[in-house]
Amino acid sequence: MEILLLSGFLGSGKTTVMLELLDEVVKHDIKVAVVENEIGQIGVDGKYLKHCGVEVQELFGGCICCTLTADIVHTLNYIKDNHNPDLTIIEATGAARPADVVDVINSNITGIKDIKTLSIVDGYRYKLLMKMMKPLIGAQLLASDIVAINKIDEIDEEELCFITGDIKRIKPEVKVLCVSAENRVNMVELAKEIL
Repeated sequence: MEILLLSGFLGSGKTTVMLELLDEVVKHDIKVAVVENEIGQIGVDGKYLKHCGVEVQELFGGCICCTLTADIVHTLNYIKDNHNPDLTIIEATGAARPADVVDVINSNITGIKDIKTLSIVDGYRYKLLMKMMKPLIGAQLLASDIVAINKIDEIDEEELCFITGDIKRIKPEVKVLCVSAENRVNMVELAKEIL
């Protein structure tokens, strides 16, 4: 089983990106499961995803990198043993630190072929979020294998160049893709990078 850990601050578009990625993944006949971790009580429409052949597990009321570590271990082992997907996508809360989640998985679960971390950056609010939440956003970027700058349709080229440069300053080797999940811009390219 391979794992894609999806991180990004609240409102960055994680769920929209995930749904668009799922649309691309199921076209390639890849068996996929989703673990959704939300602090609140509202998640994606699990019935809709199950209808599309996607196994969905929801973890509410805490964060998988701290208060729900036992739950994520149990959930991933359950998915691996009972559904054996090719890919499991974990949508973490906006407050999650991806490196902590990866450590929990690597320390507690066997049989994981690969873990990739995709961080979604809100292009429209990037500067504001970096002023207010720099330690958290910086930690998410540092733990990323791929960064998707989302909402590129809402910013100009100068702003996009600034954001890309800032991300590369934080983690020079990270792969950066520019997308608009809502408008399906570059989502096929992002799915190819993931797969």
